[in-house]
Parts: sequence; structure tokens; C-alpha cells
Amino acid sequence: MALVFFSFFLLLLLTDLVQGQLQEDVIVECYSSAADCTSNTNGVSLAAIDCCNRTGGGYIRHSSLAAQCGACVIVGFDQSRVHIGPSDADRRYSFTADVLLSTPGAPDVTCLDYTISREPAVLVDVVDYLSSDFRGRTNGFLPERFSIRYASYGNGVALQPTLSFNYTIAAETDAAAGDPPIPSGVVLVYRRLSITIKDMDMITVGLIGCTCFLQSLEGSYATAVIRRQLITYETPFEVTVSLEKWTGTMTGDEAAVGDFDLFNFTEQHSVVFQPATAIDQRLEHVTFFMPRDNIVELPELFRWRLSVNDSRVKINSDTQLVRLDNEDVFSIGFRDLRVTIKEGEVAPLTIKQIGDEKGGEDIGGFPENRLQPVQLRQISGSATNG
Repeated sequence: MALVFFSFFLLLLLTDLVQGQLQEDVIVECYSSAADCTSNTNGVSLAAIDCCNRTGGGYIRHSSLAAQCGACVIVGFDQSRVHIGPSDADRRYSFTADVLLSTPGAPDVTCLDYTISREPAVLVDVVDYLSSDFRGRTNGFLPERFSIRYASYGNGVALQPTLSFNYTIAAETDAAAGDPPIPSGVVLVYRRLSITIKDMDMITVGLIGCTCFLQSLEGSYATAVIRRQLITYETPFEVTVSLEKWTGTMTGDEAAVGDFDLFNFTEQHSVVFQPATAIDQRLEHVTFFMPRDNIVELPELFRWRLSVNDSRVKINSDTQLVRLDNEDVFSIGFRDLRVTIKEGEVAPLTIKQIGDEKGGEDIGGFPENRLQPVQLRQISGSATNG
């Protein structure tokens, strides 16, 4: 059955082509005159619609036209592509099918019988997208006008499939039905209208936390909480949380993460929201480990940033400021706890990190060559800085 249908479709296609009808993207040979077309002296291969638009050209030859050459007439719509989205609520779109271009010497084709069709013919329920629809028309003359209207409000179901379909036009050439034939010496090139319609209902996600900043400690885990709007939706989507350096204002006792260490700002964590678990998946958590960097420093700030992989998902709070409190301790004291000194002599005393004989290489970032010597001079029973 499929083979019979395919053969029938191929027969119809060939019949249309032989009768001088081509689609806009069919590759043809273009000539500047009928004489050139016959002598084959200056053929240029172009898409049929480009051939018609070519300055000084318009005569077409194609293998399916029995090597005939004819003047070119473009029949189609006054618009070629239309994108409709949530910001177009209740907007009406009007279209006109007509002769768009006719090369010199081409006869009038407006009085032929034309059919306007929507392809694919079977779609999802367009009532969710359009308040006024146009499915097509038969036995029409040019110009032919029609319109569609985007819905004025949503249906409460987000992330429904994006509709994509074409309106096409073609001359009816059934002699038995009384359709007039295409005039000889003319090639009709059909231009389609492509329409894309996005679902009006939006779904929002955001990071939740305190209004100022989220506080975390070095050596612990920081958890970003993602909240999804409570609404039915049909398509899974992914939300990603990324680390980002803070470049905003800070108080005198704060610093930005990355100023004193090598914090990994390439780390990201993602979660996928699934329609099948919509009831139980309103909140999701992603966790980052806050490394203990063995550097005594000020409380540090960084930021979480939220992103999504679907433009139909709206982000209502895309950043969260995080304050990372220092947990490292740096203790100092005298390297020599007992020093014998005589009157009038000078004794050098050295301040060092307590509990780290390497002089602070592992914590604090102060190696041995940055130890600070102090000299004391004993004079009359009291010590003064020398």
C-alpha cells in the first residue's frame, strides 16, 4: 500500500512539473531570452525563485519540463517566514497570496484556480495556540487573503511543542473538473509561507535563599536550592548552577573569592526537571564543596549563576551571593622562648608561626624568607626595641 501511495505521489509531482510548475528551491537553468534557452549558450544553475528574481533573466529550463523554456511567474505569499511567541498574545496575522513577480512577456495567471494547503495537514490541537485558524482553501483566485490569530491567554500547560508548518499554493489543472490550463510558455514557481508558533505558557525557575547572602564555611558543602514554578509542563528542561567571581561592592572586612587563592570557577552542576515527576520535583538541590585553602584571609564573596537550556523557561532570580567564612587559623609567637642577655648587649628575637617549623609554607603563605627579625637591647633592667 505504501508503495502504491508513493508511486501515486511521484506521478502527481511529475505531472505538476511537466505542466510548468516548480517549487522555489528546485534547481533550474536560467537564460536571458527564449533564444538563448534554445541555443543553450548562457545557462546558469540557480534555485527557481532566484532565477525569476535574476535581473534580465527569467527564462527557465528544467529536465522535468521536457527541456522547454518559459517565462517565469512567482506565485506565493506576501511573507515568507513568521515567528509567533508569547509576546504576541491576541495578535492577528494577515496574509495575501498573489503574483509576486512576473518576468517580461509572461501572461496573466491570476484567473487560474488555486489551492492553498497547510502542511503537514495533521497537527496537534491548534486550539491551544490559535484562537482563529485557517486550514486552507480550494478553487480560489488571486489575490487570496486569509488570517490567523494567536491565542489571547494560555491554557495552563507550559513547554508544549513548538508548532512549525507551511502554507503552500498551487494551480489546479484538472481539465475534467473544468480547471483552466496554465498558459503555454510560462513556468509557475511557488513560494511557501513558513510559520512557527511557540507555546504561550511560561514556566519560571529561580534560586532561593536569604535576601542578602548565603553563608558558608570553608571545608563544608554549600547547597544551591532551585525552585520551579508550580505549573503543569510537557517538556523536560535542564537548569545549571555555575560559580562566578563577585565584582560588586564589598565592605572593608570582605574580599572576592579568587583574590588570594585559585578557586575553581569552571565548576558547574546541573539538574533536569522531568514532567513525569512534576508533583515531587518543585525544589532541586545542587551541592558544591567549599575547599579549605590553608590561607588566613578575610570572609570571601562569590556568586552562583543560574542558566537554562530552553528559552521558554524564564529565570526570575538568576544569581545568589554566597559569603565564604574563613576557617584557617594563623598563630604566631617567638621562635626562642628563653634568651639570656647581658647588659649592653643586643639579642635578636624572631617571630614565627607557631606549630609549623617550615615557617608558614602550608598555611598563611609566609615562607621562611619572610620571617621578621626583632632585636632587643637590655638597658638598666628593661628591654627596649633596638
